[in-house]
Amino acid sequence: MNSATHLVSPNRRLCLSSAAATSLFAVLPSRAQRPIKRLRMLLNTSYSSPQAWLWLAQTRGYLAAEGIELQLTPGGGAYTAAPRMTSGDFDLGYGDINSLIEVSARSPDTAPRGVYMMFNASPSCVLVAADGPIQHPRQLLGQRIIGHDSDVALRTFGALCRHQGIDASGVQIASAWSGMAGMAEEVLAGRAAGVFGYVSTFTGAIVASDPSLLRRVRFLRFAEFAPDLYGSVVMASPRLLRDDPAVIAAVLRAINRGVQDMLRDPEAGLAATLQAAPGLHREAERARLQATLDLEMNAALPNSAQQTHLGDVDAARLSRSIALMVQGSKLPRTPGAAEIFTAALLPPAAARARADVVRKSYRLLLNTGMSGHVAFFLLAQDRHYLRDAGIEVQLSGGPGAAAMVPMVRDGAFDIGYGDISALIERIARSAPNTGPVAIFTTFNVVPFTIAVDARSPIRLPRDLLGKRITGHGSDAALLTFDMYAQAAGFDAKGVNVDGSMGGMGQAVSDMLAGRGADGVFGFVNTLIASATPYGVDPAALRFLNWSDVLPEMYGNTLFVTRETYQRDRKALPGLVRAVNQGLVDTVRSPQAAIDALQRHAPGSDAALNLRRLQGTLNMEMAHPEGRRIGIGDMDDQRLQALIERIVRVKRLPRAPSVSEVFDRSFLPPLEARVRSLAR
Repeated sequence: MNSATHLVSPNRRLCLSSAAATSLFAVLPSRAQRPIKRLRMLLNTSYSSPQAWLWLAQTRGYLAAEGIELQLTPGGGAYTAAPRMTSGDFDLGYGDINSLIEVSARSPDTAPRGVYMMFNASPSCVLVAADGPIQHPRQLLGQRIIGHDSDVALRTFGALCRHQGIDASGVQIASAWSGMAGMAEEVLAGRAAGVFGYVSTFTGAIVASDPSLLRRVRFLRFAEFAPDLYGSVVMASPRLLRDDPAVIAAVLRAINRGVQDMLRDPEAGLAATLQAAPGLHREAERARLQATLDLEMNAALPNSAQQTHLGDVDAARLSRSIALMVQGSKLPRTPGAAEIFTAALLPPAAARARADVVRKSYRLLLNTGMSGHVAFFLLAQDRHYLRDAGIEVQLSGGPGAAAMVPMVRDGAFDIGYGDISALIERIARSAPNTGPVAIFTTFNVVPFTIAVDARSPIRLPRDLLGKRITGHGSDAALLTFDMYAQAAGFDAKGVNVDGSMGGMGQAVSDMLAGRGADGVFGFVNTLIASATPYGVDPAALRFLNWSDVLPEMYGNTLFVTRETYQRDRKALPGLVRAVNQGLVDTVRSPQAAIDALQRHAPGSDAALNLRRLQGTLNMEMAHPEGRRIGIGDMDDQRLQALIERIVRVKRLPRAPSVSEVFDRSFLPPLEARVRSLAR
């Protein structure tokens, strides 16, 4: 880790000794006859939850059982650990392997060697504004990116650029020395386009400072854009490797047990961390550890990686990583993979097998940010339904149900959750059997609407003629207004459609005060939730709903790219099953889903999101057909009518078949799906 949420004095030392675990000897193998071996270990940074494996190895007596006592020195950043070890002052170290590559390239005789790979995926990222235009490292060209000079992401940015074919000199990199949350605020204030750091460190720092900021940032993760890079590794000094390899093997046995325990029970790891450093911020460290497990220690990331047992590396991948670092940082020589890492001292492979190996990892773009109506995804994640299905999903908030559809494409996102009308339009504009495919449809009632003042004369769709209706330019209701008008029997050109709306809640408030538009596009529940903080009573609004004139329309659906559909057909039933179970549990207990939302978005308004979720369940999932075919499925005749209407009104080049748009073969059995919401 390249920064810490809470700093510990650099002079502080901690001995992890056999004495600390005397009470555990009753349950651990007796090694009382073994003399204590005292070793000096340099950490990557101050004490923190991503080091939970070490604190578990201490508090559970695993180090003591091996006859090991560690004298720990907090470090000054993951990139500084390897260079500090060349002094010979430390026996062991923990830090970034890319820094180790650089040290080995420059000082091969004094460089340490990796002995236990902790982070399978690079933890580095560039933090950018979530609502900004930067979605790929190429878009950093010409921009100003800030970071600590010793930051791992900053120091490995050249390797990322090399992998992406980007000229790193075209990016302006500037030093900054404020905290991670402070630098994130610099980006949100527009004073920098991005900031270097670790995903986990940013997450912890922001949760400790202002959790709401997490909804306003996006991470360009090196694991996606430079997948060959590894992260932090346990290192041993040349002297210890030469003189006492057996003691290194003993340390690794203890560490490996701590790692296994942390993966099985992250909360136990958090408790051990807080025991070692009681002053840490509990929620920040919990968020930081979870981010570490989700990215840096995720066996399925990066997507292209060869899976290995805990602690090991893929030699071919490491060689590619070395080449990237040598070229990106213009190093004087190319070390061999054996100079950087040895697996000779690791515990047997059977002892390093992961209980939580994830076979597939996906990036899923939601229709909007973390909020009540998508809380069932979070519940499915927290209750390990996805992991139990062999799947890891990284959730990202999107810009709207329709606007997010074109963003889900191969190389960007594998899965999307958004408006099926926009999906049909995209498929109709693609060559046959090349577009994405819907696999689980949640909204069997379309939520699109226009909110008007309940006191106004606008009561019927035709009453909109001559009026000004405002909305976001990417709003799904606005984008399908031509279909609504055609079905209602009037010309949409007779309505002044204004796509320049700012905040939705403010627009509703202005409308009711007589100083705004005559109506506001949106989702029924989103409009109510957005206007509530402005003191708007839902009874003050009248809704002109698409479902009244377009009964064939569906709303949000889960869909996958064509590449994912063709490549991962065996994994998709597990994905749908997990999401479906999250929805089933949410229907049983909406509060449980909101609790999951609060864990992922601590600054969210629980009461408001509960109302929003309940509104979604009671309205968008309440079509009578749900009793007959269950949530997730669609009626073929109804879907065919929707396809034909979209193609006709929008004059699309072709009409895709129902089977090209939707594949129900991945659905769980009807009895396992929600049928109780139908009205």
